[in-house]
Amino acid sequence: MFFIGVFGITSKRKEIGEIDLSQCKKCDGSKKALAIKEYSCFHIFFIPVIKWDVKYMLYCDSCQTLYLVSKEIGEGIESGSTKSVSYWSLEEVDNYGHDTLVVCKECNKSYNKDYEYCPYCGSKNSYK
Repeated sequence: MFFIGVFGITSKRKEIGEIDLSQCKKCDGSKKALAIKEYSCFHIFFIPVIKWDVKYMLYCDSCQTLYLVSKEIGEGIESGSTKSVSYWSLEEVDNYGHDTLVVCKECNKSYNKDYEYCPYCGSKNSYK
């Protein structure tokens, strides 16, 4: 028996929830941010075996700015022990390839702004 795609290396992006922002660096209106975990992984039968290059990011709903946060803060957000992030912990992401990331108003999932429809719920250009 021959299997195609038994193993491989992929980049994954996972939304890990919303978190309170004390203040966004670009706008004053935001109090919430979407926490995102991004990593590369080696998988066998679509099961991640080894993960590396783990990055944690926060996406501001108001100004659509993406911030990089430390691994410790990201792991705290993921485990639920960190409830808010301060202004000083945010590092704005420049030329990182995520400048087209938007969040859908219907299903609250992030996707590329170049898409005409949300790949998760099918809504047409319904990003925030």
